[in-house]
Amino acid sequence: AVIDPKDGIAWLADLEAGRRALQTGDPRAGFVPLERLLERNPTNVPAMLTLAQCRLASGAAADLERAIDLDRRAVELRPDDALGWFDLANALAERTRKPAEDPAAASAAAGEADAAYRRALELDPRFADAVVGYATFLDRRGAPERARELLRAKREAGVTDSEIEIRFGVLELRAGRVDAAVAAFERAVALDPSRADAIEALARIAERRGRTEEASRWRAMIAPRSDPAPR
Repeated sequence: AVIDPKDGIAWLADLEAGRRALQTGDPRAGFVPLERLLERNPTNVPAMLTLAQCRLASGAAADLERAIDLDRRAVELRPDDALGWFDLANALAERTRKPAEDPAAASAAAGEADAAYRRALELDPRFADAVVGYATFLDRRGAPERARELLRAKREAGVTDSEIEIRFGVLELRAGRVDAAVAAFERAVALDPSRADAIEALARIAERRGRTEEASRWRAMIAPRSDPAPR
């Protein structure tokens, strides 16, 4: 159907309001404009996904269930959209973190989340956020070696992302493979020099090895600058 330009402008404004609410850390502020948009345009998948993200970010149990429902509707409408499957997986993964409240629902959600992450990566094998999300999910579910293998395979396939390197480094460090962890953290810093978490990890490893000067050099990279900003 042909969209009236006035409607299109209003819909875009509501969608941007929802995205802005997420970006500013006030997800509840996105509820009204996004719900208004979906009342007028019920099959608007970007609005569904954004509203689901707002609901998930609110932290309320009822909003989590609404987020899952919205994400499921989005993947029904666009089954080949990797982002929709990723968002659904994230919402389901959040449900699994409350097993005491409903063990059966948490167990079912875990299987569905696993499948949703895999589907997202089937559709977009280089989707870095989905790689990180799936690896984090696997690690939390007690499968660190599966998480490590996923990260290793994506690194070798040429997926470059600082968060992938940091997650891989953490798993290597936990397994006692310190040199591999150092290499991963160094690669994270090379990809994104602002990654203070990777720099701090390198500094701590250097300290444990008795390399105090090396640790100081790493920390100097994240120390506040005292010199005036260049004009």
